[in-house]
Amino acid sequence: MSIKDEFMKRAAAQGMYVYPNSPDEAEGTVCAIARDDTGRKILLVSGAGAEQFAGDCQDGLKRCPLTNENAAALMALFPYAKPASHKGHPFTIG
Repeated sequence: MSIKDEFMKRAAAQGMYVYPNSPDEAEGTVCAIARDDTGRKILLVSGAGAEQFAGDCQDGLKRCPLTNENAAALMALFPYAKPASHKGHPFTIG
């Protein structure tokens, strides 16, 4: 079973709804945006890099609030998540 599959299995067992395109893995760490059993949006983290995130660990999943601190940890793990300037580049919206 892959690390993502194990992550999804644990999340389901804990009553979490993981957004379908959210889970991603890097450096042995899986992260995803989810809704907990109260309906609150949280960041779920599991694996080697989980200690970089602030939150409470429960049955192998770290439940992390959506804070600036956790956003910085997420961007360090997934550089593509960092905001990028479009200055000097043509772009369209809509």
